[in-house]
Amino acid sequence: MGTRSLLADWQALSGPTRLGAAASGSWLFFFITSLLVNRFSWSKSPTPSRSWVWKNRWMSWLHAVIVSILTVISMQGAAEYWHDNIKMLHHHSFLMQFTLAFSVGYFFHDLVDNLIYTFNGSLESIAVVAHHIVAIGMFGVFTWLDNYCAYVMLAIATEINGVFLHNRKLLQLAGFEITDRVYIVNNAVNVLTFLIFRVGGQLYMKYRIALVVGDAPVLLWVLGLLAMMSLQMVNMALANSLFVSDVKRWRQLQKVRRETSSTSNVPVSEGIGQKPTSNENGTRHRSSGL
Repeated sequence: MGTRSLLADWQALSGPTRLGAAASGSWLFFFITSLLVNRFSWSKSPTPSRSWVWKNRWMSWLHAVIVSILTVISMQGAAEYWHDNIKMLHHHSFLMQFTLAFSVGYFFHDLVDNLIYTFNGSLESIAVVAHHIVAIGMFGVFTWLDNYCAYVMLAIATEINGVFLHNRKLLQLAGFEITDRVYIVNNAVNVLTFLIFRVGGQLYMKYRIALVVGDAPVLLWVLGLLAMMSLQMVNMALANSLFVSDVKRWRQLQKVRRETSSTSNVPVSEGIGQKPTSNENGTRHRSSGL
């Protein structure tokens, strides 16, 4: 009875009220959680930049986990509509609307956080800001309109990859090496979900929108195009981070290992580590090699 009452109350609200209530609650949730992470975060050598990255990645990871679960559940509930493009175009549910509005609150919180602390005009920072603005606009508009939510959920499904993407950075901050088993396993799943949900998901979203070209409004096309452009920018930045960064770290690690190995094979200088010897008088002493 309580769940039915909650759903009835939600449906009775207007689109703007639903969006405002869920997004505000989401922003407050992430704001309070970020304060707690800042207060109790672990760090071997705390610095302002390291502390911010640690906190920011935890917030991103938490959002990705929550949204991934909600997305899978809501899309399973819409499985009967996937064969009908028109029904799928107009399908929406309480869980879909809440997921999108919840993400609006998170992206607004993260956008302000990035603008204050890390925006430097680089490709990666521009891509993050552009992606967040488009995400806020797209998720917000369709929650406001109470329509086309199922198609927008295809875009937010990229957060399934986000779970492992952000976990990769947290492992780095926690001191795990690229050769550690947990890092290798996470990286393998990260690359797999990147290809499925970011690359494959974007292609599938284009395909589904093309199927309803005659029935979809111009607004859906415009926001869909902007969303795909921002996703392409983010995907390029992430691909650079995933592959180029890890390749560099791997080479650096191999270089250090080779240098360490070659150093360990150099004969030890005379006197270092030698056993004490006796002089003519029987007095024990070390050779003067140090």
